[in-house]
Amino acid sequence: MSAAFAASIRGVRYLRLADTVGRYVVGAVPALIGKHTTPSSKEGAQLIGFYIKEGKRCNDNVRGVSCMVYDVDNKEEGRHFTIEAALELLDAADAEYTVHTTYNHSPELHKFRIILPFDSVITPEEYPQLWADVAQYFGFYADVDASCKDISRAYYLPSCPADMLQHARLIHCYGGEVNHGAS
Repeated sequence: MSAAFAASIRGVRYLRLADTVGRYVVGAVPALIGKHTTPSSKEGAQLIGFYIKEGKRCNDNVRGVSCMVYDVDNKEEGRHFTIEAALELLDAADAEYTVHTTYNHSPELHKFRIILPFDSVITPEEYPQLWADVAQYFGFYADVDASCKDISRAYYLPSCPADMLQHARLIHCYGGEVNHGAS
């Protein structure tokens, strides 16, 4: 895929919950994410880090991936991976990233998402191994929710209950993009 095509689909934001083609806004992740909304439940626009050729949003229709997205829900008893720990790992690698809290985040139990853009679009065939390799490289493989790694997953944009807005976090760092071709 050309560099222009890769740039054109980076940080695609899926605007509708319906699985149809053509309802996308293209742009950089920070500009598209904006700020936390306060709906009464998890709902609203979604972020996707892939491009589909046609039809429904499903694994078989994904044509290319422009970023990795990881969910941290801290579901495993005895483990508590914090946003601060994630930022420390990402900053040490001089990576470009966006980290934001998700709907059920609280000061006592951090729930957040890590978004890492690639320097070029990767293929669906490369995705499964790179999902694991990138998480291992940054040191948070054991802390991310492996059930959220399917290639066609859509992620709700930052939101939280109104009474938790003071605990919501959205951090973007303009480091270097992940070079998936480096060894």
